[in-house]
Amino acid sequence: MKNADVKFCHYRLEFTDEVLGRFGSRYFGKGEARKHLCNWARTRTLIPHSKLSLSFPDSQLICANEVFPEAALADPVADLEVWDEWRTGLRRFPHPGIYTRLGIFHQERKTSATSSIGVLGEIMAGLLTQSFIAPLVTVRPIHHWPDFILLTQTGNYAFVESKASVDFDGSQEGVWGISEELLGEGLVDAVQELNADPSVQVWLAFSQVTSVQPLQVQLVMVETQAPLTRQALFPKRIPDAVLDGLAERVLDLSAAELEPEMEELFESPGAIPKRDLTRRLWGQLRERALKNTERVLKPGVPDELYGEALQSIRERIRSWKPREIRREVVEGRRFIEAKQIAATGRFASLRGPESADQKLFLADLPPELLQELTAQWRPDWSKANQPWGRMKNIDLWRCSSAVLALGPEILTGRDVSNKA
Repeated sequence: MKNADVKFCHYRLEFTDEVLGRFGSRYFGKGEARKHLCNWARTRTLIPHSKLSLSFPDSQLICANEVFPEAALADPVADLEVWDEWRTGLRRFPHPGIYTRLGIFHQERKTSATSSIGVLGEIMAGLLTQSFIAPLVTVRPIHHWPDFILLTQTGNYAFVESKASVDFDGSQEGVWGISEELLGEGLVDAVQELNADPSVQVWLAFSQVTSVQPLQVQLVMVETQAPLTRQALFPKRIPDAVLDGLAERVLDLSAAELEPEMEELFESPGAIPKRDLTRRLWGQLRERALKNTERVLKPGVPDELYGEALQSIRERIRSWKPREIRREVVEGRRFIEAKQIAATGRFASLRGPESADQKLFLADLPPELLQELTAQWRPDWSKANQPWGRMKNIDLWRCSSAVLALGPEILTGRDVSNKA
């Protein structure tokens, strides 16, 4: 089994009021702000708060690829390996004959697959995040900053943004190994967010691929926050990104519950015009969503802000006006059917050859196991590469509130509550 070897560093960085005020101003252009912030941060993060080496099994990365990344790629690691062969000259245009290792003629290198690198970075960020910041991802914004939002044990929100790159030199470690462009860009984003809401934490996860075969990564996480004095003066609230994300989850959950009650709409998709369908479902969906709001909000907001969040989410749902409700009849049907099984806490096969023993399985953690997880969870970076459990001698990998596994057909339908 192939592994990804990761050298990990964690730094803590508290911005001063002066830095937030200066570089949160539009006076400085982004390029100038990046440079100043990068130099300032490097003088204050000389010693990492944590430092360790971790090895992530290939099966864990494949499973995590199904949950954490924004882009949809079958196997980002395999994509990088193909690119690496072209990069090193092992692949030339396939003319007849044998290949030479002599670099007689120059061959232009293929560019790296930025999506593969980015996906790998999000996978690493997701696995490390759930091991130390919080066990569950509260909101996963799509096409918006940041990549992950989590509710911490202290009742504050942590915003996690992943940035990934390739550096085969890898001569410098820690914050000094991150390019000025990437580090500066992340710090500019952090300053902007902390000026808007000093109560949140902003985590910047920088993944650098230093070798593809074998896969080696330097991962630096920079934890940033506003001064405690500024946090104390700011009234605690729930960020809009959290409210919008939770409202979407409420509506999605409610729509899924309505589908079995209105199966005729999917069996005869052309019988009702789309506009009439939208009008017909709108009222029922909104009514169901208002009932489901408390169910979704409870694990996603601090107790002291629950009433405020409940009112805000319900206002969002009442004012929500869909442009058009579409019936997903064919697209994604396999995943939809698998997710319906997974929602009951049983393993469902997502993909893989019929005869293979390496199918990908998914199951949701049942409420009682989620409650157990949050009660027993403790921050520990070293747990990032540890299996959640084993079933039939197969490692089970937790990714937020889901459990995944690579294994044979025998896992189909098995209850994750019973790991025997």
